[in-house]
Amino acid sequence: MRIRTKRIRINDYLDLYQYAKEIGDLDWQQDILSKLQNRDVLVKEQVEALLTAQLWGKFDEINTKLLEIYGKMNNTLISYEFDRLQDQVWELKQERVNVSQKLRGIE
Repeated sequence: MRIRTKRIRINDYLDLYQYAKEIGDLDWQQDILSKLQNRDVLVKEQVEALLTAQLWGKFDEINTKLLEIYGKMNNTLISYEFDRLQDQVWELKQERVNVSQKLRGIE
């Protein structure tokens, strides 16, 4: 649905450009052209912001899971269960590092 909205905006800008041309408003035409030319940059920024928010959400989710596992580890006396939980911690930490690297790549 967002893509359709963006198309409508572009069509609206093109209609406005045509109208500005008809009434001879060169400044308005130039402003509309500038906005159309910069739309790719704006779309890229919006995509990066959305991706960053998703990655931070994933980072928080991993931290929550880690806290849950650490709580279980504190209450576990069975060695094989403790080892299984440690393996889960290691996997989550690796996943968190991957998410952190992706965040650094965006920012």
